[in-house]
Amino acid sequence: MELLPEIKKEIQQEIAAANGNEVFLAGRLGTNGVERVQVLARGNKISVPAIAGKLAPGMLVIHNHPSGELTPSQADIEVAARFGRDGVGFAIIDNQASKIYVVVEPHLPEITEPVTHSEIDAVLGNQGSIATRLAGFQTRPQQLAMARTIGDALNEGAHALVEAATGTGKSLAYLVPALLWANANNKRVVVSTNTINLQEQLIEKDIPLLQKAIPEIKAVLVKGRGNYLCLRKFLEVIREGGALVDDRDSADLQNLVPWADSTQDGSRSDLNFTPRSNLWELICSDGDTCLRIQCSEFNRCFFHRARRQALDADLLVANHHLLFADISLRAQGVDIGVMPAYDCIILDEAHNVEAVATTWFGARVTGPGITRQLSRLYASKGNKIRGLLPLLERKMLAADVHKDSPVFSRLQQLPGNIVRVRESIAHLFSLALQMVDSRQRGEGKLRLTATETGGQEWQRVAGQARLALQNLNLLIKELTSLLNGVEDLGPSKLEDFLSQAVELGSIIKRLTTANANLSELIFEPDAERVRWLEAYTAGRERRAAFVDAPLSVAKGLEAEVWRRLRTTVLTSATLAVDGDFSYIRQRLGLESWDGVKELVCASPFDYRNQVLLGVPSDVPAPDEKEFASFISRAIEQSLLTTQGRALVLFTSFSLLRKTAEAIGPAMSAAQINLLCQGELPRGQLLSMFRSDVHSALLATASFWEGVDVIGESLSSLIITRLPFTVPDEPVTQARVEKLAAEGKNPFYQFQVPQAVLRFKQGFGRLIRSNSDRGVVLLLDNRIHSKRYGRQFLKSLPPCPQIYLPLSEVLLRQKEFLEPNSNPQ
Repeated sequence: MELLPEIKKEIQQEIAAANGNEVFLAGRLGTNGVERVQVLARGNKISVPAIAGKLAPGMLVIHNHPSGELTPSQADIEVAARFGRDGVGFAIIDNQASKIYVVVEPHLPEITEPVTHSEIDAVLGNQGSIATRLAGFQTRPQQLAMARTIGDALNEGAHALVEAATGTGKSLAYLVPALLWANANNKRVVVSTNTINLQEQLIEKDIPLLQKAIPEIKAVLVKGRGNYLCLRKFLEVIREGGALVDDRDSADLQNLVPWADSTQDGSRSDLNFTPRSNLWELICSDGDTCLRIQCSEFNRCFFHRARRQALDADLLVANHHLLFADISLRAQGVDIGVMPAYDCIILDEAHNVEAVATTWFGARVTGPGITRQLSRLYASKGNKIRGLLPLLERKMLAADVHKDSPVFSRLQQLPGNIVRVRESIAHLFSLALQMVDSRQRGEGKLRLTATETGGQEWQRVAGQARLALQNLNLLIKELTSLLNGVEDLGPSKLEDFLSQAVELGSIIKRLTTANANLSELIFEPDAERVRWLEAYTAGRERRAAFVDAPLSVAKGLEAEVWRRLRTTVLTSATLAVDGDFSYIRQRLGLESWDGVKELVCASPFDYRNQVLLGVPSDVPAPDEKEFASFISRAIEQSLLTTQGRALVLFTSFSLLRKTAEAIGPAMSAAQINLLCQGELPRGQLLSMFRSDVHSALLATASFWEGVDVIGESLSSLIITRLPFTVPDEPVTQARVEKLAAEGKNPFYQFQVPQAVLRFKQGFGRLIRSNSDRGVVLLLDNRIHSKRYGRQFLKSLPPCPQIYLPLSEVLLRQKEFLEPNSNPQ
């Protein structure tokens, strides 16, 4: 690596200006070596401030050692490794820039084999390989435009934002260029979705079709490691029986035996029953307890078999949570992630990315999360004692470890300490729940503002937290000492306890993480994060959680995704607000990125003839007391008019319940099957709704998206109000305050765009095919009475709209749904 003379001189001047102290510079490489430098940061001989700035793959960070000794320190090695993962090199020089030691070589961009438009057209075009294999397939201009844009992004190493309306055929539009590019360049691409339904469509329908058109491609569905059975742990639990397993799980454990012998997949989805989480955690695959090639069951291992298949694949299909688990691990410097390494990702249903990233860049600590680890160590019920520690004690006695040995003494002291930790943790979370319940009702969230943390209730919580953390810290030290003692018994003895030692190490790691997270959440508030207490129901019990989240995921995504990956494609039916991607770019950290490709694909559906949108002019405003009764009356009359056939979307579960109660008798009398979210599992509700043409489904939250009902069963969509996020929800509230503090208008720059995208998702539930036809009843006239309402209307596909009293809207909608009616 050479420094040009003029570059040496520039570096010498910068170091002199820093009084000979440490300087960090970014170097750009040319054909003759480093041809341009820019100062990133200055520090002193002991510490260097954190480097900020934009570093692209192929650049070189140059750092001087004032001593003239170029041997990298441990800190240098850690920094170099971090930059190296991003393709950025790291070098050390002396103050005269006369000597240079390259710690990590920069990763120069590879020359890749481009995917041409003609290659894409040969698959997706009218005479393409899909058309010859799929009867009725028609080339869609929107689909081709999207596929070509994504192909260009992959060729150029650019990122892309693509809004593809329903009917575009977006899954084939991204799969074709992704598979062609991955196959041509021997690279791996990840396709990530937010829902299982879309994953199943890709794996069971779209990819098999493409494998006929492009035979050489390989695609694999990637599941989280915890979904797989660990045969070593399972066989040990079977051998030890009641020593590890709760009596409530004994029957399930026995039912798993024949399944473990016959399953080819070894994953939980292959089971015809659902074991309790406590049992599955004992026997599932886990990176912390994996013995890898030292394991006696390695050749039969379900997880490693799936891993080998993934390593051999061109395309990996995953969900957003699994992808972000992998991103999170790699951000921590873990070399082996959840998935094999990949070069590009395609994020479908990308309107959910901010919410998923918020969860993964945040932290959540629950009482059961801690006590479950304690119970893995030691639990007693009546005369029965189970857990890792009693098992280890028995095995030590069998292996002739003397009772007077220090390790045995440590082992016998631990149960009492575990009981003490369990009690102090239980009391902490009980106080937290009481604090939430004193302010909120039901599934409440209490933001921990300065006002809340200054009160007496919080002081009691914090005081108990100090005691609980002190006890937990002491237990972690004692467990670590026990583990060291077991390892000190020597290789011959350790072989007898290897499985237990590995398991103990895993529990220590998890307790240490929980301890650190809980301490930070309670005692280390961060201005760039929001924290809250949350009450939730698990089974029949009410519980509390300590939670925090970043105010913005932009920096995290920029550092861990946009800068690390060659290409990221974000696609959804709802990414743009009135055709503009500014909002999503700002939220996700792409605001200042150049070269991002953008495309909006309009729907091929004929909305002018397929949809009639009606807004009652006489509906009260949502904050008026008559609103709820009007809503119930309007929904009842609409459902009687359409004889069911309707999806009713709410923004409030309490309003949903009140409405269902109010209209229930009329629905029963009219023989309309009223289905309500919460009464049955989501999948079962949707199945009943599809199959019963005289049913109506009342739903909220997740039903605003991912509902795909083609045909007469969904002929009417009722939206009760514009879907603004609840303003006192902690993350929303804190983000609004942050934008206001920055001098921005949070309502128009955050809340309105967010609600517009949600509204588009809800609206998109109605028309799912060329033959669908239906009406939308929006019971919120703010879309006409408020200035921001125009943004909602402009984001919809062009369709006829009426703004009349409710009775006239319902009459017009009834006429529209009649056969051969004219929408105009």
